[in-house]
Amino acid sequence: MRNVTENTLTDAFEAYFDPDTDPRLKEVVTALTRHLHAFARQVNLTHAEWDQGIQFLERMTEFTTWERHEFVLLSDVLGLSSLVDMINTVPGGTSSSVLGPFHVSGSPRIPIGHDLKRHYPGPVLLATGVVRSIDGTPIAGAELDTGKPPRPASIPARTRSSACGRI
Repeated sequence: MRNVTENTLTDAFEAYFDPDTDPRLKEVVTALTRHLHAFARQVNLTHAEWDQGIQFLERMTEFTTWERHEFVLLSDVLGLSSLVDMINTVPGGTSSSVLGPFHVSGSPRIPIGHDLKRHYPGPVLLATGVVRSIDGTPIAGAELDTGKPPRPASIPARTRSSACGRI
């Protein structure tokens, strides 16, 4: 067994990678490990705090289903989903929004101009726009997903932009 210390543990972990490991996977996992180890050192993480963190993650798995992805929601809450989206957005383009806690998978597809408010009381909001590429060309068939608000004031739905990019 090697002489592994608090200061050499991270390097020892990196040595476990097989030479055939995908280089990008190795880069990502190594960086994650370095940051995780640095975090533990920075806050002087105790056994009790580590255990509480593990219990938190284990508890998340109890609520995760094929429709409800608690780790994705945690990524959203921590801002990681938005950051990854921003990093990968083409300069000059509009970054997409993350799927929040009120997203409904498999929402019905509706025609442009359809009434989402239905019979519920309250004011009507008319939202229009044109989906365009970076060079300004309208994009036909771009999908807009309205999601689901926390109250039953509208229905979740999806629609696609018209041939001239109109929503």
